[in-house]
Amino acid sequence: MALPIVPHTSCLLPRAPLELERRIFEIAATQNGGDIPRFMRTAWRVREWTEPLLYRILFFRLTPTVPFGPVVVPIEDRHWVPYIPFPAFLTLLSVKPTSFFERHVRHIFIDAGIEAYSLVLYIVILTACSHITDLYILHPPTPDYIPIICRLHSLRRLAIQAISLFAPNQVNFGSALFRNITHLQLLDFDEYLPQHLGERLALAPCLTHVSFSVFFNVPALHTRVRTNTQLQCIVFLDAGWPSVDLAAPLDIPDDRVVVIRHTNFFTEFFRGSRNGDDYWGLAEAGSRWFSICNLYA
Repeated sequence: MALPIVPHTSCLLPRAPLELERRIFEIAATQNGGDIPRFMRTAWRVREWTEPLLYRILFFRLTPTVPFGPVVVPIEDRHWVPYIPFPAFLTLLSVKPTSFFERHVRHIFIDAGIEAYSLVLYIVILTACSHITDLYILHPPTPDYIPIICRLHSLRRLAIQAISLFAPNQVNFGSALFRNITHLQLLDFDEYLPQHLGERLALAPCLTHVSFSVFFNVPALHTRVRTNTQLQCIVFLDAGWPSVDLAAPLDIPDDRVVVIRHTNFFTEFFRGSRNGDDYWGLAEAGSRWFSICNLYA
């Protein structure tokens, strides 16, 4: 008499539809990138779903003194972002398909500490990640970087020191560098920006949002930019400099203007890249009426 075949108990456990299971892992991975390496060890299918999310936001500090191998760096409670030393990035490029980073990387933050050979590093990184939409370069670039950034046709948000890109000439906002940019964060000292700033910014055809790091007089800088009717949002970022008093009333009759206390470039970039919770979203809240607030208070 043949014995009945009893299925293993694991086969009797209810399983969620594959699409739902994938969505659950993707939401969890997006909310906390630090969990992605653990998710990747769960199953091959989970690795395929979550590994691309590990590289959606990349942070580079291009110095020869960093440790080898990808690690994650904490941004705030329960939130992490991959920090890939350049040697480790080269290794990943050699083992991943050519299109992997092109398809999956969307946001890149490049920190200070750049060495003399950094132009080569930029070429490698931005060629591999050519479909990014958001680029933050903290250190002063040189004119040699213009052709590299011009090749990023999907780029919409750019934070950069523009003066050093075009030195010793004035910034050419009509350059192909700015042709697709909608959100521009200028890290330059405001005293070095062009006097007819509004007219110059109008040369960037898609630009609707601009922000400035405020070091001196907010009303005076606004006077230089207010003539640009194309701009929908004008943000003045105060990093806590003594010359800027957020408690003082400012009479700026322009509902596009927002003044924000802004103290952590990296955290702001990460939060904006992850879920849009950055100063741009804060500036647009409340019908863009002039406000004074403390970012991440």
